[in-house]
Parts: sequence; C-alpha cells; structure tokens
Amino acid sequence: AREANIARGRQSAMLLGYEITEAKNYLVFRNGGSEKGITYPKIADEMNRRGITTPRGSKWTDQTVRKMLKRYKKLVYSSPRSYKENAPQELSLFGGRNHIPT
Repeated sequence: AREANIARGRQSAMLLGYEITEAKNYLVFRNGGSEKGITYPKIADEMNRRGITTPRGSKWTDQTVRKMLKRYKKLVYSSPRSYKENAPQELSLFGGRNHIPT
C-alpha cells in the first residue's frame, strides 16, 4: 500500500508540476518574456483561475506551488534519464489542451 501511495504521489507531482510550469510560462509570456515579478502567489492565482486543484482538492497557495515545484524538479532532474524522457508528454488537466482557456 505504501509503494502505491508513493507512486501516486510521484504521478501527481509530475502532472501538476508540469501544469505549474505551463502556468508560469504563460505568465512570463504575458509579462513580455521576463520572469521578473512572477511570484509563487501569482502562479497560485493562475492555477486557481484555470480551475486546477491541489492533489487534495484545495485551492493553490504560494506554499503549495513552491512545494509541488520542488517535488517536480527533484523527480525530473534527479533521474538518470534526461528531462525530455521524464517530462510528461501532452499531459494536461484540460483534456490534452496545453493552453489557457480565455
């Protein structure tokens, strides 16, 4: 049971970490390509605007974004495989759409 929980946690970290990265990239794009001023609270607001909930079904806060990104980066960059092999391919909580609904 413990191994199943760990696997489920890794899966949610990969999926949600990817979604957080997408939200951050969108905010950078809207900010003219600059990461200056893109903070965890702004990313949390964007995730909430998209309707994406945390693994426990709550709204995002700056701390949940920070912790999930930390887990995501640890999973992606600590593996002997490259980032491209580890990164989810076409995974999105929007049913395969990797853009922000307007």
